Amino acid sequence: MYNNWGDEPDDFGDSQDGAAMSVNGWPLGIAGEWNGVNDDANELFFFVEYEPVDGIEEENQSSISIYPNPVSDLLFFTVDVNVQIEMIRFYDVAGQIVQINTENWTEGVDVSGLQGGTYFIEIKLEDGVIFTEKFIK
Repeated sequence: MYNNWGDEPDDFGDSQDGAAMSVNGWPLGIAGEWNGVNDDANELFFFVEYEPVDGIEEENQSSISIYPNPVSDLLFFTVDVNVQIEMIRFYDVAGQIVQINTENWTEGVDVSGLQGGTYFIEIKLEDGVIFTEKFIK
């Protein structure tokens, strides 16, 4: 049972039907705490984890690997498919795009301009498949 909740459950204003974890700290809490939120009034970024349904095959069992991790200047990666890469995006932990690359990634992607911290690389292939991996700068 998870117990790192802020001042909850309070359903403040009878409108908190969502839950969120703060990465920066709540007005009345600390970073890493869960809190109830009004999901209609807040722009939230999230991840969804799911288990494949029996009888439905994943379209693409491919994966990516990135290195080095942590990285200081150049981030390298391999994709084990024979499809061209269309775009690479980098996101911070708040879900904001911090860098986009549309070419010249065969010799690594320069991430030296990013501040130290945790990021996500999103690699979009020309067939629409998207891979996402976490890395540390």
